[in-house]
Amino acid sequence: MRSSTVAASLLALAAGGLPILHGLGFMATFNTAPLPALVELAERPDPVARPTSSRSRVVVVVVDGLRADFAPALGLTPGKLPHASCQIEALLPSFSRPGYVALSTGVPPWASGVHTNDHEGAVALPSIWSAARRAGVTTHLVADGTDWWIELFPEAFDEIAIVPQADFDAFWSGFSLDPAPSLLLVHLVAADDAAHDFGIGDAYRAELARAGRRIQRLIDALDPAHDTLIVTADHGHIARGGHGGPEPEVIAIPFLAYGAGVTAHPDPSDQRPWCGSLLDLPTSIAARLDLAPPAAAMGSLVPLIRPVSPTFNALLAARTVALHDALGPHAGAHPPSHPLAPIAHGRQEPLSVPGLGLALGLWFGLVIVLLPLLVPGPRARTLLSALTPPLVFAVAYAIFEPTLSLSAVWLEDPWKLRMIAIIAGAALVSTLFVFRRHAPFEALAIVAAGATLPVLLAAFAHGSLDASPVLGDPHAAFALIVADLFAGVTLAVAACAAIVSFLRERRRAHAKVWVD
Repeated sequence: MRSSTVAASLLALAAGGLPILHGLGFMATFNTAPLPALVELAERPDPVARPTSSRSRVVVVVVDGLRADFAPALGLTPGKLPHASCQIEALLPSFSRPGYVALSTGVPPWASGVHTNDHEGAVALPSIWSAARRAGVTTHLVADGTDWWIELFPEAFDEIAIVPQADFDAFWSGFSLDPAPSLLLVHLVAADDAAHDFGIGDAYRAELARAGRRIQRLIDALDPAHDTLIVTADHGHIARGGHGGPEPEVIAIPFLAYGAGVTAHPDPSDQRPWCGSLLDLPTSIAARLDLAPPAAAMGSLVPLIRPVSPTFNALLAARTVALHDALGPHAGAHPPSHPLAPIAHGRQEPLSVPGLGLALGLWFGLVIVLLPLLVPGPRARTLLSALTPPLVFAVAYAIFEPTLSLSAVWLEDPWKLRMIAIIAGAALVSTLFVFRRHAPFEALAIVAAGATLPVLLAAFAHGSLDASPVLGDPHAAFALIVADLFAGVTLAVAACAAIVSFLRERRRAHAKVWVD
């Protein structure tokens, strides 16, 4: 049995490496190429050029990390300008780069291929910025230290000002809309940094108030006859700071509109009505500039925004038909009221409760039937020992990392180290418990059986071994990442414990020989 212990330990070490690698590589493996059909749409010529008579000007302000319920902290006053507000939906995974791509192109992460902030390179999809520039609209970008827009859309802007946060107030004090571009994007990221560093608290509110003072200068400079200003965000934050998951406070972001073409929401009785998603932003900008919407945009028109000309509705209808033709079978059963909404949002599957039950039944069956073949003794004792590793880990996770979604991940590498430390500590405690009650080979088999339970639960609840959060329930997807790390680290700890136990027994045997 001693040789079996060594062989099993080495096998456990090797097997543990596979789920660890899968769990550690989740951010990079999420990103893919955009749908080929959408790329082909991007290569087609624009349906019409911009009418030369249009004098509309649009300013878009993205306050990074602004939750919908904290929009009043901006302190904006519209004066005599027409104004309206509602809340829209950020898309999953609710990271920044997927949000920037969605609000620029109207394409959700599952179709754009941009799922995380680890995405590299330009996006091969038409954006509202590039479409406007091709139509002769002057486009400018102003950002406080973030150059991701340039990486994603390198040819989208005529002028670019990436200003360090420390110098931004001085820059902004001299900034003017006259002479101004017809399409201006302003990105303010300081509030997002404060939320990540300190959570949703005083520092976050202070940065929002600071952003509000900057935006107020734009509002005061608007021409109410021709200018439209839109304020929105890419995602919100959980209370401790973080995003990426499906929490309501992360998904709900504001949509504030001021100036020309702004109308009240159809349901004024609702104080914070839902009026769309980030996918609707490029179409709404196009409506105010009298442009055709970006060719691949799956969004509609935010009801707060009125098109410059009646011909825009025809352009929108033509874009919708082209998308239906390009996407083929995905466009077959969508209601006419919002024909592309199921395409954009329908990839989130609910948590599979029957899958959880099936996973539990399968695991208990394996433990009760097969494990006793390796571990002699009462089955109840074996079952209790097998449940120890996942139960100890569940308690440790609830104490040190209670967020079961991608919102737990801020900086990827520190999170990985933190998670491995939590798992290793829990694995060490549970392994010591099991190894005190069983011989090394038996204990290793028991711990290995316990390590598979979270993986089975997450995989069956998610409906896939692929941890991508755009395929299946996002909580189950994240649980599968954590379960992979748990299984691999726990196997490694148990294998080391078995080898140590084997070496100790061998040392005692040699000592006994010498004494005798």
